Amino acid sequence: MSKKLGVAFLWHMHQPLYKDFTTGKYLLPWVRLHSTFSYLDMASIVRDVQGAKCTFNFTPSLIYQLLDITQNQKVDDVFLRLTLKNAADLTESDKLFILRNFFSCSAVTGIFAFEKYKQLFMRRGEKLEEAFLKDNKLKEFSVEDMRDIQVFFNLAWCGFTLRENDQLVKDLFRKGGNYTEADKKELIKKQTEVVASILPIYKKLQSDGLIEISTTPYYHPILPLLCRGKNSKEGFDFRPDAVWHVKKAVQLYKEVFGRPPIGMWPAEGSVSHEVISIFAEAGIKWIATDEEILLQSSTGGSHQRDEIVFCPCVARDGANEVSMVFRDTGISNAVSFRYANMPGDVAAESLAKDVNGILDAVKEHRGDHIVSIILDGENPWPYYPDGGKKFLTGVYSLLVSSNGVELVTIGDYLERHKHRVEIKELYSGSWINHDFKKWIGSEQKNKAWSYLERVRKDLFSFSKQDKRSLEELYISESSDWFWWYDEFGTELNFVFDDLFRMHLANIYKINGKKVPAFVEEPIYDKGLLTGAGDVPPIMIPPVIDGKITTDFEWVSAHVVKTRSLSMEMVRTDAVVEEIGYGMDRENLYIMVRPGKNFNKEERYTLQISSASPIRVLIEIPFGKKGKGMATAWDIEMSKEKNINFTTFMFDDVAEMKIPFARLGAEANDEVNFRINVKKNDDIVETWPTVGFFKIIAPGKA
Repeated sequence: MSKKLGVAFLWHMHQPLYKDFTTGKYLLPWVRLHSTFSYLDMASIVRDVQGAKCTFNFTPSLIYQLLDITQNQKVDDVFLRLTLKNAADLTESDKLFILRNFFSCSAVTGIFAFEKYKQLFMRRGEKLEEAFLKDNKLKEFSVEDMRDIQVFFNLAWCGFTLRENDQLVKDLFRKGGNYTEADKKELIKKQTEVVASILPIYKKLQSDGLIEISTTPYYHPILPLLCRGKNSKEGFDFRPDAVWHVKKAVQLYKEVFGRPPIGMWPAEGSVSHEVISIFAEAGIKWIATDEEILLQSSTGGSHQRDEIVFCPCVARDGANEVSMVFRDTGISNAVSFRYANMPGDVAAESLAKDVNGILDAVKEHRGDHIVSIILDGENPWPYYPDGGKKFLTGVYSLLVSSNGVELVTIGDYLERHKHRVEIKELYSGSWINHDFKKWIGSEQKNKAWSYLERVRKDLFSFSKQDKRSLEELYISESSDWFWWYDEFGTELNFVFDDLFRMHLANIYKINGKKVPAFVEEPIYDKGLLTGAGDVPPIMIPPVIDGKITTDFEWVSAHVVKTRSLSMEMVRTDAVVEEIGYGMDRENLYIMVRPGKNFNKEERYTLQISSASPIRVLIEIPFGKKGKGMATAWDIEMSKEKNINFTTFMFDDVAEMKIPFARLGAEANDEVNFRINVKKNDDIVETWPTVGFFKIIAPGKA
């Protein structure tokens, strides 16, 4: 009897850590919302299709958050909190947050599935600046509208399993709007039950032999970048951290599933010779990556694709070894990016045809063969018309019934088929273009790594490290933060930048150390950079007297309301209402106007932080009448030098004059700065919230 071609689907389930351990707050809701969509649906299909088998890769950060959301009664998720809040009690700030964020789902399969949700979406429009929404849109939405949005957003994230089988969800779909507070509470109760069920469902599927569950190094780091090879110019010598991520992942897996994992999908399929021993020593038997890694590696034999890509392989480092399989790039990418635009049955037939084509191709070659189809298991399905049900059901059914093909889990297949092609020299790279450029190499990504490297060095220079701060370090090594720099131009970019720097800052806070100024400077530059080169020199410089001396004093400067600078939500508690800045040939001028929340009895400090041309931090008292010289530091990576030079004055506003020469700026240099407001010793607001104010130094006439 001829051997069958193994077909192994590996569905990668991953969410980065959205929780701030120091506050307990969840900043994004995707673990909760994907539970009622992708996680539940993917499990139900495997159970429903006789003979279906596949591998699911659960990252430890996802496992942790599923457990935490289920077991922690005090989870603070702003999206959940604003869902449950009575619509009649929503504040202006609450409503603005909901309008901006509660349409975050697929327009076609989510929003447009409900006529009223679609109408509300069209009424809101796509201009999301808080000031615009507040002045032009907010009054258009009634209490009933806001309640419907609260429900629709969570209902849109209910997948086909709930839409077809759960009576509550079916009734809410049929109702189509005019929801009650009771409807909302029942929906969230159902959602909570589903979140709690996910890990038990998958554990049972694994115990029944229908699936295998693999995992990933704990916080999803690009492991080769933590273990720089001898001939590599990329990465760092953080090998102990890499070992921790793998061992910690194995430990959590054992606690949850009652057995050790035998396989891992390295974060982003990133591999190198240096990481083989780390996996092997942790008891990992197999890992997977992209076919291009194998085609770039040395096996001592043929590099014809069909002869090598579908062969189980082994990589060794001395006595340590792990088996390896390699994703079929074309089929995997078709599921991710192409099949959603096709009828589900047609897409399933296309994939089955490709698999049968591989079966014909490998019949000519000796040995065992496995087709590995590896991709995200959660992100594609909102873009499929029916959440992927027809496609997944069809493709599993077609392959189960196909002669010469068997659906397998990776670990089971490798256990039954012992022959391996030996990899003589494993190429270093990821599943994306067989390199690491998605995470290192650009200006912003490299800057993020420099932040991490400096903070790590500081941490290990402390006489004693609090274990919680070590955890924050490992969180900061996640691939997710570095992925978003320079990418896509969505609002996720600045959120992930904030999260990354938040974890770095926590390292200092936990150890009772002052957070360095550079950690508070955003890395991501979205282009919300106010007036770069647009501000002409002021013909008549303002008088530094702490007052708006004349109506025309700042008229030729750039003056902005802080509410227009917020990328998250309108700050109803902001201390600063307005910021102005301009220049003459030799000086930068800044004006800061306090708002209605300014309390003269409190101790406020303004920080003016400039990162270019040189790093300068200026501090002045805010609210204390008088004129003086501010305290400033010329900040470099290794030293701080006191340079008092800034003239400032406060009476009704803060006004200051800063010579360009003291900022290290010459003609045509770009000068950037941002303004922090400190209350006592804590920064309570930052302007702009993303990026910097920018001007071009004019130089002398």
